[in-house]
Amino acid sequence: MALSFDPWQHGERGRETRDELAGRVFGAFRRHMWPILGHTTLDALRVLFLCGEKDTHVPADGALRFQAALGRATPRRRTACVSR
Repeated sequence: MALSFDPWQHGERGRETRDELAGRVFGAFRRHMWPILGHTTLDALRVLFLCGEKDTHVPADGALRFQAALGRATPRRRTACVSR
């Protein structure tokens, strides 16, 4: 299985051209890059958790604790996994 998604504010998730995004981010790196990295990291965790829900290598209570912690970290956003 392979999975790909655009980082936050990039590609289909963005509203700027590639050059506009680069100019904005590199113009004020700390102000713009760290939030992009943070949001993308949380998105990756959501994708890994939701797509691996049926993975037997993760103890059920560990998966539930992780899901609860993720919900507390980003309560307003919900994501879904599209499986084949």
